[in-house]
Formats: sequence, C-alpha cells, structure tokens
Amino acid sequence: MVNRGSTGWLPSIRQAITGSHQCWHGRRYECAHKTRDQSFRVNRPHPVSLHIGQGQRPFNHAQGQIVFLQRETASTGVYSIQFDESDPANSEIELRPTLRRATAGAHATDVLSPWTNTQLFHDLLQWIVWREGRSLKALSSAETSPTSFEFPVEPDFLVRPPLQPAGGPVEVLAVKGSSLSMVSIAPHLESKPAFAWRAELPAPPFIITAALGPVAGGSTRHIVFAVRHGDSTSLFHALYTASGLGPMESVPLPDGHLLEKVPLTVAVTEDGVVHAAAIQTSDGGKVLSLVEVQFGMGKPPQVAARPLPLLEKPPVEGTVLYVMVKGAISRREVVLSSDGDLWNLASSGQFTKIAPRRAFVSPVCVVAGLELSYLLYQDANGAFQFVPLNR
Repeated sequence: MVNRGSTGWLPSIRQAITGSHQCWHGRRYECAHKTRDQSFRVNRPHPVSLHIGQGQRPFNHAQGQIVFLQRETASTGVYSIQFDESDPANSEIELRPTLRRATAGAHATDVLSPWTNTQLFHDLLQWIVWREGRSLKALSSAETSPTSFEFPVEPDFLVRPPLQPAGGPVEVLAVKGSSLSMVSIAPHLESKPAFAWRAELPAPPFIITAALGPVAGGSTRHIVFAVRHGDSTSLFHALYTASGLGPMESVPLPDGHLLEKVPLTVAVTEDGVVHAAAIQTSDGGKVLSLVEVQFGMGKPPQVAARPLPLLEKPPVEGTVLYVMVKGAISRREVVLSSDGDLWNLASSGQFTKIAPRRAFVSPVCVVAGLELSYLLYQDANGAFQFVPLNR
C-alpha cells in the first residue's frame, strides 16, 4: 500500500504570505505567486472536526475531499485535502497538498464537505461549510472569505453529509431538539446561505443522516433517522425538497440498542429503494448485529438483522459503508473500534484487526475504491494517509 503525496506536518516550515490559498507539500508551502517568506511553527494536526466529501467515483476509483478544523491561538484553521485512487492495483491513493482555506472562530465546529451525485470535482466550485455558534459559514473553492447565515437559535448539530444534487445548490440540514431546518447555498460565487424551511420531527433524533438518489431518478433527497420510545427504537425515512419535508414512514427495530457512534449509512439504488444500515447490540452487549432496513418498492419497510462475530471488548465507535457500483450495492464494509484497535469485517465473515499502532481519526472514516475500501489515519508525523481494509 502506497500513499503518494501524503500530507505531512513538520515542526518548522516556510509560509509564503499571499492572498491565495497556501498548501503544505513535501517541505514547503506552495502558493499561486511568489512573495516574501516568513517562518512559523505548525503543530501536529489534532482535528477537532473532520469530514470527507464524496461524489460519483470516476471509473469506481476512490475520490474525495477531506476537510478538517484545527485549533489555533484564539482561532481555528479550516483545511482541505483532495485525494484520488491513482493506482488501485497497488492500493495507491494520491493525496494532494493540504490547503489552509480560512481562519474560523475559536469555537468553530461541524465542518462538512457536500456529497453529490456527480463526480465531486466536475463542478467549478467545491464547498466547505462549518458552524460557529448560531452562524453557518459557507466557503467556495474560489474564495478566501466565507459567507454566513444566522440561525434563530444555535443548532445542536449539522446533519452529515450536506447534499448537492448535480448542478444544484448545497443543502445543509440542522437539528435543534426535534426541529429540522434546511439552509440552501446557490452554486455561484459570493452566494449567501439562505433559509429554506423548517419541519418538526416526531422526537429528537439521536442518529440522523441524509442521502442523495441518482440523477436518472430525479436526484431525490432523503433523510433517515432514529428515535427512542422508552426501551424501543424506531427508524424513520422521509423525502425532502427545496420547499419542505415530505411524509414520514417508520418501522420499529428489533430489541436492542443502536450504537450512536456508528453513524447510519444510507444508499439509494437505481430502482429507487432506500437502504439504511446501523450496528445494534442486544442481550446486554452479548449480541452484535448489522441491522438493515429497506424503504420503498411500494411496500412497508423491510427489516433484516445479521448477527456479527463478537469482539473481546464492546465496540465504542465505527462505520458502515455501502459500496455502490452501477446503481447497486456491490459490498458492505463494517469497521468497529474496540479497546483502542480497529477491526473490519472481512470476506471470511470474521473481524480482522487493521494495521495496529496507527492513529485513526475520529469519527472513523472509510472511502470506497475500485477493489478495496480505505481507512483514513495519521502516521507518526501526523500525515493523513489511507490504509486498505482487510479482505
């Protein structure tokens, strides 16, 4: 496994002072034009918020944009890294230089990069959003200063991921208690985020995600979320548009507890069916299951639970990933963190440990490649790299 151009952070580097974006590559900062240099110190990155934006994979190769927030003295740096699976035969992902995109407030959080149903870098502009208290900030790849929108009250969190239908606006969902709001960002320069709508959910969601259907199916947008009713849990699904949230359908889940630090994963297949998956524990943690729900097909929601092998220690976080090829689910990836180690569900049906003694990022981030999927981690120098999952 090789990570070409992996991004590292050294104790002392040179920064070119310029109005353009700056990026760390090798042992120097690259800038759009020459100007004076100034030495300064950069600490090993400890992201306080991190997300990976993705779209349709070119030739089914991994591709995306890592965005993260790094605390600085009285402020927060906003950074991005683009990557491509340059050589799938050698499990090789090329990471581009790290760009310092903006300076955010000291308490910035919830950095996000949109998911789209076209190739991520086909659009002229790529977007980063984050939150500073009641303020939603939006920054395009062609600008150095963000625009903003003020929520009436501070949201509890932003929904991961924001969605951007092909050729359309970035749509950001925010949760406050049982209230769900959407803010829209038109895809052009100097676009200001604008309030779109607000809707009430049956109860505050403890897990929620959004998903985008294929272009051929009309770029439908979906939310899936879980709420508790006493000791039971129900999973809800609804479509939404630029003007509001549609009717909801729900289904009770088998007895047990969904792991809150394993986000829901949702995929919309070519036939319009919405597939959702989560990790559930039951019987006092003695049973571990992959729970999947299908919404659509003109039928009531269908629920299936697949028992998983137990780990020595209960899992605390992780991720589930649907890998899509030609509008269908080609494989499922399950990665769980247990007692400081990460394990992925191999094709044998057993959990295998992933490259121990590496600093994996939180939340756990996995991206799909041509033949393998890859887990994001930081090496001994703090550089972001990808390691392939065990097959």
